[in-house]
Amino acid sequence: MVDVDHNYTQLFLRKTAPLLSSTRKWRHFWQSIVPQVAWANPSVHHAMISVAATFDSYISGTDHTILILERRTQAVRAFTAQPPSWDVALIVCRLFSAMAQCNEDFTAAMAHMKSGEKILREATRNEHTRSEIVRLMVASFFGLSADTNNDISVMDRFPPSKRRAFLELKVIGADYARLIRRIAQLRLQDVDTPTMGFLSVAFTTMNQAISSVMYPDLLVFSEDDGVVPAAEVRTKLVREDSLVTIDELTIMYPCLFNELEHYLECLATCTGTGTPMASSLDDLKKRLRVLVDNYVVQASEIEPRMTAGTFWLDDRGVPGCLMHKHLDRPQTGVSPCLGQEGAGAGPQDQDPVLRERREYYHEHVCQYRSGFMC
Repeated sequence: MVDVDHNYTQLFLRKTAPLLSSTRKWRHFWQSIVPQVAWANPSVHHAMISVAATFDSYISGTDHTILILERRTQAVRAFTAQPPSWDVALIVCRLFSAMAQCNEDFTAAMAHMKSGEKILREATRNEHTRSEIVRLMVASFFGLSADTNNDISVMDRFPPSKRRAFLELKVIGADYARLIRRIAQLRLQDVDTPTMGFLSVAFTTMNQAISSVMYPDLLVFSEDDGVVPAAEVRTKLVREDSLVTIDELTIMYPCLFNELEHYLECLATCTGTGTPMASSLDDLKKRLRVLVDNYVVQASEIEPRMTAGTFWLDDRGVPGCLMHKHLDRPQTGVSPCLGQEGAGAGPQDQDPVLRERREYYHEHVCQYRSGFMC
């Protein structure tokens, strides 16, 4: 047993943790925080061993089913034996979601992430917001599900004049989430990588904006994230004569969403002359970007302390991660979704802002990581 623990701990440190380290902050989580907490906490320890075995099964093809199930059971037993701290509970949720993601069980992965979201809400109510773990995980847990913004009680903090705008933004975000779910049911292999990446960025941007409005002291973004602040977004919209009011936003989005869905449905089902023109897609993406930019600006007017913003990538910048490519064999020391890194990388890949946005995409947008869009 001691040899097994030692071997798989080393495997986690040498291979699994680097594989999961998508950003500098998450690199610290996987390579330092998890192993340190695992020394003292049995639930984290057993979950860490199970994660290492799960990823090794995928990479090497070796069947570790018995060990994985045994350690998962031990992790759950240790977790329920005594009330865990907020930090331990969040770590266990992320470890279990990582296992499910590796197995392509995105329903289970989302269930674990939603459990983490509930824990974060509870931690917020108990004013446990200074924890490094809480602040690290909030963007992932709050940015992947439209259900995050269902905590209506936060409206009590807003003046009456801003409550309607908050509810309107909630509706827009929820409708887009439903659209993305329907798109995900189409033949995704017919939707190119940059398009899916663009749609995913739009989803996460709106979700994190409304979540940052609700929890401005918890969901905090900085320049290190490569996020363009709402004030800069507003300036750009004014310069382009594209700034709209909340009423105009609620009028423009239903038609846009319908056109976008129709285009992608046609792309998945039409053949020959029935294939939609690329120019129409370019127009739809341009309109969606304007809508999302205005969404972020309207969110900032509800809560000036909001720090969320936009982090658009051009088509060449999208790292490449579609549903059907989630579990391609990873290159040594490279995350599975770094499709365009390494060989062939141009000078633009050295741009620090682009690098930050790609890292941000890998952790908070890429569907392999956390963008399940459920």
